[in-house]
Amino acid sequence: MEIVVGWNWADGHHNVVVEDCLGHALWVGRHVAHTREALEALEARLWEWAQHVRSDVHVVIETSQGLVVD
Repeated sequence: MEIVVGWNWADGHHNVVVEDCLGHALWVGRHVAHTREALEALEARLWEWAQHVRSDVHVVIETSQGLVVD
């Protein structure tokens, strides 16, 4: 199994979708708050998905203001 994480980064909140390699949505997180607690919860959720992946996890980040991870 391979997954793709699409992350739409915004100032106040983020939208995240996890899809399989065929483009089927496995999980959708809408309006993830731009707070430490919400981002840590999102990270934990993504780690859960990654534990079930036998090959690759691809992350696509859409942002207009630089890098999400420095």
